[in-house]
Amino acid sequence: MLADLTDEELLELEYDWDFWGRPAQLEPNGDWLTWLALAGRGFGKTGAGAKWVRRRVENGAMDIALVAETQKDLEEVMVPRLLAVHPEGERPVARFKPVRVTWPNGAVAHGYNGTEPNQLRGPEFDTAWVDELAKYRYARE
Repeated sequence: MLADLTDEELLELEYDWDFWGRPAQLEPNGDWLTWLALAGRGFGKTGAGAKWVRRRVENGAMDIALVAETQKDLEEVMVPRLLAVHPEGERPVARFKPVRVTWPNGAVAHGYNGTEPNQLRGPEFDTAWVDELAKYRYARE
């Protein structure tokens, strides 16, 4: 089947999360505000989160919060994964210190870490990806 696809179709398929993702890794249908992927190591939660953010941006999200447990997790796990789920022509540009990810359509993701929970008081976003919340030192805050 793959041999019959054009190079363009193969590239499109490579980044098609509906094709590659397991049903439990895809966001649920319906009108919801919070989606929790409660699963163990190796499930693909981080990849699913990155692909969900990509889909949100494709559907009009413009202001995104990326929240990791630590600054290192933000810079070395979340941002690289987010960049990797985009084809080269659609890939956002990342800046560090502070973390900002900007898409070609003008959408911007701002990076935060869970070691400073008060930094999220005030800013407003239309999308937030909080990775590995269960391991945050200040999860309740």
